[in-house]
Amino acid sequence: ERPLLEEDPVRGVNAYGRSKAAGEDAVRDGTNAHIILRTRWVYSPFGRNFVKTMLRVAEQDGEARVVDDQIGSPTSALDIAEAILDLAPHLFKTNASERFGTYHYAASGYASWADLAALIFQLYEAKTSCKIGLKRIPSSDYATPAARPHNSRLDTRKIAETFGVFP
Repeated sequence: ERPLLEEDPVRGVNAYGRSKAAGEDAVRDGTNAHIILRTRWVYSPFGRNFVKTMLRVAEQDGEARVVDDQIGSPTSALDIAEAILDLAPHLFKTNASERFGTYHYAASGYASWADLAALIFQLYEAKTSCKIGLKRIPSSDYATPAARPHNSRLDTRKIAETFGVFP
């Protein structure tokens, strides 16, 4: 029920989550000199992501059924890139080895997928005057081959305290 800490056990609930955990293990096994940056619910103007999918649905269908019982912190890929640039100089300091490890980076606050869709549709309507219908549904009503965690929130205190990086 709380945001996840870096030291909480990793439980990949689907193949994607298990492959991310395996990637982390490979980095740790390969070198002690590492920073693993965990993030979730990433969106950007590039590639495929939830925000762009909702905009496509808005333009094509005029309504969407969106899961309302999975929560997380939508985080901009541009903010993640900036955080990485903020972290990089710390890797060259004399006490860098004390800072190696795993960190969480995610935007502050949280929302459900449906909350995020509602905001996207509100902004879309303000821009285009086109109203988009939103039906909030439970995960059980959304057929997907992959299980998804209900709580994807990440605690970001460690990165803030260690590096002064505040999402």
